[in-house]
Amino acid sequence: MIVGPSDDVVAVTFDPSEGPDDLLAKYAAAVEASSSQEHLILVDLFGGSPYNAAARFAAGRDDADVVTGVNLAHGHRGPVPSPCRAPGPPSL
Repeated sequence: MIVGPSDDVVAVTFDPSEGPDDLLAKYAAAVEASSSQEHLILVDLFGGSPYNAAARFAAGRDDADVVTGVNLAHGHRGPVPSPCRAPGPPSL
């Protein structure tokens, strides 16, 4: 959960027709437009295209870092689903 002011938060989308260079350009544009001195890029999967592009982007900068494993549901509508439960042992 992220709480508190989020004045300088930018969502970067990744469309199926785009590639890593498109993401690099979007990350660069987001950082350029930011008034912050440090930048944190949150991505979903380690090793996925958004992560790979973010890692390349951050590797060349002292003011950026990447966190993986983040799932920010954007535009969720309706009730939050109940937690999933792992099935118990089979009945005999």
